[in-house]
Amino acid sequence: MSGPPRAGWAPGLGRTLGTLAAVATIATALTFGAPPWSAHAGPAAPAAPTPPEVRVDVPPAAEKPAPPPGPGPIVRPPAPPAPAPAPAGRGGARTVIPARPAPPPAVPAVAPAAPDAGAACTPKEPAIPDKPATSGSPAKLDKAVYLVGDRVVVTAEGYGAAEQVQLAMFSEGTAIGNFAADADGSVRASFEVPAETKTGTHVLQFTGWCAGVATAELLIGSPGAAAATGGPLIPMWTWWAGGFLLLVLAGIAAWRVLRALSEDPGRRPALPEGAAA
Repeated sequence: MSGPPRAGWAPGLGRTLGTLAAVATIATALTFGAPPWSAHAGPAAPAAPTPPEVRVDVPPAAEKPAPPPGPGPIVRPPAPPAPAPAPAGRGGARTVIPARPAPPPAVPAVAPAAPDAGAACTPKEPAIPDKPATSGSPAKLDKAVYLVGDRVVVTAEGYGAAEQVQLAMFSEGTAIGNFAADADGSVRASFEVPAETKTGTHVLQFTGWCAGVATAELLIGSPGAAAATGGPLIPMWTWWAGGFLLLVLAGIAAWRVLRALSEDPGRRPALPEGAAA
């Protein structure tokens, strides 16, 4: 038979209820303010003083002035293209070869046009000089010696087609006339020796109205000498040449005679008696 219930469970129940009451009190204090036991805890602690409010006014920052407008945009010429690098050498380093400017275009050579003597010359009769020219092409005469009144025919070459050519005689500087050259540039003049021409050597000179000089020596003989000899006058140089030729022939003949005598002893003349052999 069972006995009465034990009274040992009561203390445990009381401790549990006390714990729950304490938890509820702490929760109420945290939710609604001071705990209920603060009224019995004594006077409340004085509140901490509130620090005074300090206000600092900071002036606004000064605005920076806008920069003055500058010049317009600077346009720079495009940079020249960089030279292409050359292939690497033996050591691995590259050699940069500057680009060469393109050569100017070749201008085809034009051969100079041949000078046109007719277009470049303005024909004008030349003045007769005081003395004949010392150089020029030779002119040709039809005879070696002329007398006063004889007809002289003289020719020259090297002039332009149909060019007028002046003929003068020196030493007096007498104008003979103007003669036209043919299509080949040859000129032919014919005239009579003037009566006032002195005996001796004169110079005939052709002078082209554009260019060209030709000269020839004209020998004028004496009419008295020609009448005395009964024929034409023979120049003095022919007499000198004939005399020199005669002397040479005489010398050759004498040398041949002496040589013949030396080779034939029988032809030697007899020596007088007592003379050395």
